[in-house]
Amino acid sequence: LCRRADAGVVPLARLEPDPVSTVPEALVDGHLGGAQHTAPWLAHLVAREATSPIAAAQRRKHFATYAHYLGGVPELQCPVPAPADDSAPYVYPVWFPEAGAATAAYRALRGAGAAVFRWDRPWPQMPRLEDDFGSRWAEEVLQLPCHPTLTQPQVERTALAVAALARHCL
Repeated sequence: LCRRADAGVVPLARLEPDPVSTVPEALVDGHLGGAQHTAPWLAHLVAREATSPIAAAQRRKHFATYAHYLGGVPELQCPVPAPADDSAPYVYPVWFPEAGAATAAYRALRGAGAAVFRWDRPWPQMPRLEDDFGSRWAEEVLQLPCHPTLTQPQVERTALAVAALARHCL
């Protein structure tokens, strides 16, 4: 960001944040704490950098690595198709057919310091819908990051660990 200051971009230090009491309330009420007015250049910069062709290719490569190592594990599934050539996947979602096995694998991976996530913390006052798979998948689907700064050995180690844990837990 500092090197871009000469191009008319305001450095972060000059921004005065407009605090918001809680993020969920802010989003529910439609207030973004002034962020939509104070830093649109930052959102544009992040979007541009996050979707660079090199980063997108690296994300697709990581997705393919996870698919290679986990696609052969019969108990696991990836609930989304392989990414298109012009996409930049954020994560490789891996579905465990049993919430208990997913939780055991998740805890073991997090305990080992692996970058793995779940959507198991719903926003406050989030409605529960009777036929919604979201609450089930929040426990059963692990999100393996495809971040472009991860190295190939890191992604491979994570994939191998998930495969081993699936065989052990299922």
